[in-house]
Amino acid sequence: SYTFVGWVATSDDVYDENSGIFKMGEEAVTMTAQWEVTKYILTIDPNGGIYDGDTNALIQIMDFEDEYVVLTPTYEGFTFDGWEADVDGYYDSETNKVTMGKESLILTAKWIDPDAENEISAGKVARINKTYYPTIQEAFDAAGETWEDNTVWLIKDATENPINGTRTPFVFNLDGHT
Repeated sequence: SYTFVGWVATSDDVYDENSGIFKMGEEAVTMTAQWEVTKYILTIDPNGGIYDGDTNALIQIMDFEDEYVVLTPTYEGFTFDGWEADVDGYYDSETNKVTMGKESLILTAKWIDPDAENEISAGKVARINKTYYPTIQEAFDAAGETWEDNTVWLIKDATENPINGTRTPFVFNLDGHT
């Protein structure tokens, strides 16, 4: 995939790049289109885990049809459950390879928390690290003054009434945090 970047003329007197105006003289002029390869961004988000030694998302600048082999991330206490792609068709889960298409791609790690099923059965709906809470508000309250390393994870849809399937809106007191 290419992006048009401008014109080049055989005579400097014919084309003004700043204004984009052509001035045709008495002689023949050849105009040649200039193109550059379009760059796309592959973002690999470890989603709380570690990818290639880092907890931050990896940003890879790629050309159309470039390939990238995706590594397997780690997250202590969790089982890796594959990658979720925001665009279909670029990531092959069989080979763990991305072949860049004509738009940027985000891969987000999916994790299985082995303790979540037991905690959900016990009525818990949210967690911070490995601590589970019966309400999301309690999880937010427990996050404390500093929210660093205190991501509140929703482990169950707490808005759904199991009896009639209706949903109740959430209201959170974030105590000034966003």
